Amino acid sequence: MHLLRPVVQTEVAWSLQRFAPRGRGRDPRQETADLVQEVFLALLENDARILSAWDPARGRGLGSFVQLVARHQVASVLRSHKRCPWTEDPTPLDDMALDPEPSPEARVVDVDEARRVMDELRGGLSTRSAMMFEGLYVQEREVDDVCQEFALTRDALYAWRSRLKRRAQDILQRLGRER
Repeated sequence: MHLLRPVVQTEVAWSLQRFAPRGRGRDPRQETADLVQEVFLALLENDARILSAWDPARGRGLGSFVQLVARHQVASVLRSHKRCPWTEDPTPLDDMALDPEPSPEARVVDVDEARRVMDELRGGLSTRSAMMFEGLYVQEREVDDVCQEFALTRDALYAWRSRLKRRAQDILQRLGRER
């Protein structure tokens, strides 16, 4: 991989320079480093499925193949609103307001409120959903492991997790109104 790094870095930097929004006045070095990592992840995920798709018999060298993958990966990230590094401006650390340490009373209320939310949330789950919840949030298992155990796609698990989060937020809002 160390031989492919310069190829990937060059392609990512070129693609960012070509396709990134103009006039942001930002140094793209951090985004370049992040996207280089994403390209390598894409090449190696799922037992290097993309990398193993390279066929020297097609007349394209490995460097050219990896360059093409890097170009597609950067284009994909820049098209994605969630993953695009220029969707939001970064907040300097100095401008971030850090919350002061909560009082012991506030911590007790927070813990009590969290327990109530968890109890209500768990009470409304089917057996299968409760097992998925246990795996993801209590045991902190990887998403892929939970998907495999329950024969779900990542998208299906993310949709379930999103519904669960909305439900938890609804419970939290209702509990806040009751107080």
